[in-house]
Amino acid sequence: GVYSSPAEFSSSPAVGADGTVYVGSIDGYVYALKADGITLKWKYQTAGSVYSSPAVGADGIVYVGSVDGYVYALRADGSDVDRLKWKYRTGGSVESSPAVGADGIVYVGSDDGYVYALKADGRDEDRLKWKYKPGEQIPEWAVRSSPAVGADGTVYVGSMDGYVYALKPEGSDEDRFKWKYQTGGGVYSLPAVGADGIVYVGSVDGYVYALRADGSDVDRLKWKYRTGGSVESSPAVGADGIVYVGSDDGYFYALNADGRDENRLKWKHRTGGGVTSSPAIGADGTVYVGSGDSHLYGFGLSGGLVTSSLHSA
Repeated sequence: GVYSSPAEFSSSPAVGADGTVYVGSIDGYVYALKADGITLKWKYQTAGSVYSSPAVGADGIVYVGSVDGYVYALRADGSDVDRLKWKYRTGGSVESSPAVGADGIVYVGSDDGYVYALKADGRDEDRLKWKYKPGEQIPEWAVRSSPAVGADGTVYVGSMDGYVYALKPEGSDEDRFKWKYQTGGGVYSLPAVGADGIVYVGSVDGYVYALRADGSDVDRLKWKYRTGGSVESSPAVGADGIVYVGSDDGYFYALNADGRDENRLKWKHRTGGGVTSSPAIGADGTVYVGSGDSHLYGFGLSGGLVTSSLHSA
């Protein structure tokens, strides 16, 4: 199915446990669509464009950032009047997408250069657990990448300074840093952590990187794959280990995580616009991704993709 919003889908979709698809738009709204990708359940208006992709917590709360500088916690059910659970103001536009740790901590980046760790519950005045400015960043280095949380709680995040950072979730700020890896361009892409602990991330330099979470910096890079454009989309890893990612070249890629570089590409499909949005994988294996052509695409896994779903609503 394809849902055409009144404005371009600028965010990547998130899929809830019940199949609801959550997606943000340049028009400032967060949309909740039924699993068919067409029927609108509700929409919530922020005061700025929503480039951030929603994250759904275990309790069904939807977390999303807005250009208005706030992180929003929205109730997926109930009436519009009770939609907002809380909002937290950062020092800059929030184009990063939140990530929810197993302990319920919400991690998100801001254009003010900080990564925030926010408590999902409790009082507004106790919302902030910690905030951390990766590396020796000058203030202009916004954190537009979305954090990813590894199985051991490690927080991975990219920065416009071109580095991917690994941060410790507990302890003092002085002890926050674990390691960093330098790509050839700004990292807007949300890292994805595979079941094997490999961290996948894209860079403005056009490459998708597979990084080892453990070991020495010298062995950090497992492989990298070059697309035809900037990779601001965040990879998603399927249950079968296939890595899905979009590129500004207009293609959506399926990459083999293992094996030789020459066999890295499984398939690619051209959309009607640059794919800066990041894919989400539903429980049934359908891969959803938004494109700059204002369409939300659904790909089936049998034989690659379901071309019948690639039509305008």
